[in-house]
Formats: sequence, C-alpha cells, structure tokens
Amino acid sequence: MENPMKVYHLKPYFRVAWLLRKISSVVVLLMIMSHTTDAVAQQKKKRGTKKSAKTSQVESSGGSLTSAGQRYQLNASVLGEVGLIDFLGFGVGGRVSMILSPALTIEAGYLYSQFALFGYSREAALLSARAKWFLGNSFYLTGGAGYRDNTVSERNVEYDDANRVSIPSVRAHTQEAITAELGIGNQWQFSGFTIGCDWVGLSQPVATLSSEVTVDGEPESISLIQDNSSAAKQEEAEKNRREMDTQVGSGSVQLVRFYLGWSF
Repeated sequence: MENPMKVYHLKPYFRVAWLLRKISSVVVLLMIMSHTTDAVAQQKKKRGTKKSAKTSQVESSGGSLTSAGQRYQLNASVLGEVGLIDFLGFGVGGRVSMILSPALTIEAGYLYSQFALFGYSREAALLSARAKWFLGNSFYLTGGAGYRDNTVSERNVEYDDANRVSIPSVRAHTQEAITAELGIGNQWQFSGFTIGCDWVGLSQPVATLSSEVTVDGEPESISLIQDNSSAAKQEEAEKNRREMDTQVGSGSVQLVRFYLGWSF
C-alpha cells in the first residue's frame, strides 16, 4: 500500500498577510526616519536658544515641571501595555524601566500576541531589552534586541491518496530567533503616573536559534514527499514549505503599543 502524499493548500490570505507585513515594515522604517530627523532638528534649534536647561524644564504657566523635568526626580517605572501586532491581532505585556537621566531610559519587556482566522494562525512571545533616547520633552526613539518565539500554523493540510481521501490536519512552523527592535513614541509624566505609546515599531529577526516543523504536534516526516508522489506534487509541497518558512521568519510590525503604570 502506497503512503499518502501530503499537499499543503495555502489560501490567498496567507500570502496577503506576508505581503502586508513587508509593505508595512518599509512604511514603519520611513516613518521612524522622518520623525527622528524632525525631532533632532527641533532639539538642535532649542539648544541654540539662550534659555537655560533648568528653566526650560518648567512650564511658563503655573511653574509645574514638564515630563522631562519630572524624569530628573524618578528612578524606575513598572508598566502594563497593549498593542496592535501586524494589523492582525492584539498583544499584551509589561515593562520594567530604569530612568538613567531625563534623556535616557533602559527597559526590559515582555509582549505576547495571538491571531487566528480561517485556519491561519500566528502566535508569538517577545522578550526584549531596549533603550529610549528622549529627543525632547516626551518624544523618543527606542532601539534594542530581543528574543522571539514565533509559531505560524496553517490548517487544511491534506493527505491525498489518489484524490480519494482528504483528511484535514494542521502544519505548524516554530522558530526561535534573536531580533532587532526599533520604534518611536511619546511618554508623559504626571508625578508618579506614567502614560505613553510606541506609535510604530519593528521587530526584525537577525539570527535563528532553532526551527521546527510539526504536523498535528508530531515532527514532520520528509518521507511523505518522496517516492510515491509526482514531481508536480513534490514541487508544490516544497513551494508551500518555503512560504511557511518565510512567514515564520518575517519581521513583525507593532502599532500603537499603549502603556501606563507608575514611576517612583
């Protein structure tokens, strides 16, 4: 009895999701570059004034400290967050920050996201260590490195035995990788209360630590696409395998990562 040939029928939205992430990654990078350039120009302009650094931290009305001024008096922050990931689903997590100066903060964070639609799903957990460089009162550029555990799954994998039997299954590709983190945002301080948002960000894998493919939770067997399959079916299986590899290894666009918490 011949072994069944496994054929992966990837739906159009699977490819659309990949294309959307690629386009949005480019847009995010352009936005970050544009906003950063504007912020640096404004910062240089401020430095050219005769206003002292101390006086510039105090608002003219009421004499209350601005967000930058209040960071002089704080040491650390504990924050919770929620954000939109890849236009597909929401992520939740938290951060712990250490305030080194009004212009520099370092933080460690965790973000978990999950999305599922029509048999396609993506689940990711991200641990990151980043630095924030404030280029004004509240605007900042953030960058760093992270560890990402990412799984992309596609349902409707079929076992095809001479076109007579079709049994739904699930193929999943899990990858662990080191990522580069980049983003821009604003953070405001109201005494101990902290509120802010990473408006746009990008998490891009730069080194793969491990990669595993499973079918229904079991390691995928290469023998299923060997002797008993036609050349056309082998080519289709390999093509779709490469698409899954691209999906799991692609960058992640992060939008409106809103966070709030307490600083002390």
